[in-house]
Amino acid sequence: MEKWSLGLMSGTSMDGIDAALIQTDGREKITLGETLFVPYDTQVQENLRSILGSTEKTEIIDNLEKELTYRHAAVIEALLKKSGLSKNVIDVVGFHGHTVLHQSPKKYPKGRTWQIGNREMLANLTGLNVVGNLRENDMAHGGEGAPLVPVFQQALCASLEKPLVILNIGGIANMAWIDDNDLIAFDAGPGNALIDNWIFEKTGARYDANGAIASRGTVNMDLLEQWVDHPYLSIVPPKSLDRLDFNYSPQNLSLEDGAATLVAFTVETILKGLDYLPKKPKTIFVAGGGRHNKALMTALTNKCQPIPVQAIDALGWSSDFLEAQAWAYLAKRSLLTLPITFPKTTGAPYPLTGGVLYEPL
Repeated sequence: MEKWSLGLMSGTSMDGIDAALIQTDGREKITLGETLFVPYDTQVQENLRSILGSTEKTEIIDNLEKELTYRHAAVIEALLKKSGLSKNVIDVVGFHGHTVLHQSPKKYPKGRTWQIGNREMLANLTGLNVVGNLRENDMAHGGEGAPLVPVFQQALCASLEKPLVILNIGGIANMAWIDDNDLIAFDAGPGNALIDNWIFEKTGARYDANGAIASRGTVNMDLLEQWVDHPYLSIVPPKSLDRLDFNYSPQNLSLEDGAATLVAFTVETILKGLDYLPKKPKTIFVAGGGRHNKALMTALTNKCQPIPVQAIDALGWSSDFLEAQAWAYLAKRSLLTLPITFPKTTGAPYPLTGGVLYEPL
């Protein structure tokens, strides 16, 4: 039986752990398998929020890292049980961990990325080979360290009409422009991060369900015009973001108008990103939690006309698990020493492999 790769993702939205199984040769052969999402409770979310932007490990961070590692091990067990697979058919686990800090080399003298999650501990807890640290080699060579998912998206899109854009709207929005022999990718803007922060601050809810709050609001154009002057939006790709790089908050607006204005800002950052592409895509496919925000999707659809905007589900993909699947794919490529980052995706000087293998004792 062909072995499986298992991917784990704890994303910038801080909603929980995504896990996914795929069978792959690390190239264009991909079979998508079972998936599982396990949400974080409110306390874990608060703990994660409290350490964002930290630059040094503390006892609190060390304890949280151990807790997250135990949680990821439990998710692996649960996914294997759900899929009916045994551990001996798992070739490798791609473990992302949770990003505490991401400093672009274009903004800081020395770029740095930091994801908590103990890879060695996870390998020993599960008895499985674990590949982690997938961003570090790229950054050591002057790359942005993000985004990493595009090479997986390119493989999935092999038979689709091109050029096309895969737009992933998570906590941060990133886009991949895919043509027959070309791949361009970068972080476009804040995605859901600012919207989620606003909703959480004002209501205690984790996000604006279906974009219902934003749909009742009116965009404050004066504020929007100020925000779109953010210097990041003028940087030519490749480029990458930390969740804290944008800290706008419409404090003088109502809940609804603030949400509507933040949605409009996310859309504007995406439009500015599209301007950097060599030519317009034939279709924009939207992945990530942002596709559930009807206010955001409606605004994006209207602004991108005549380019059609579709949720990626139309392709039969598991949109909510795209990043977890990508981590399984990248881990396999790491084992095969195939490149995972490229000059036009991260600014790497040449195609680079990455990742560190942790084998159980």
